[in-house]
Amino acid sequence: MNKNKIIKFEPKERLIEKVGFYTDSLELFLEERDKAVPLLLKALKHADRKLRRKIIFLLGSFAKQEAIKILKKIRTGPAYRA
Repeated sequence: MNKNKIIKFEPKERLIEKVGFYTDSLELFLEERDKAVPLLLKALKHADRKLRRKIIFLLGSFAKQEAIKILKKIRTGPAYRA
């Protein structure tokens, strides 16, 4: 019997996968908004450029109050590339 059972845990990949569900389904995002917004904000630093744009569009369109400070910081930051 193998006692060294290790579950591979890759949080960045799981986070990006979960975010994909929200960016692909507006209905799911709106149903789970309270859970989705913090997850989307967390994923911004791990997302590629294409996914980051989808996240920013989704947050800017439907979660303005929750995300406005963070989106403004991203928009005005030195690393922002439109």
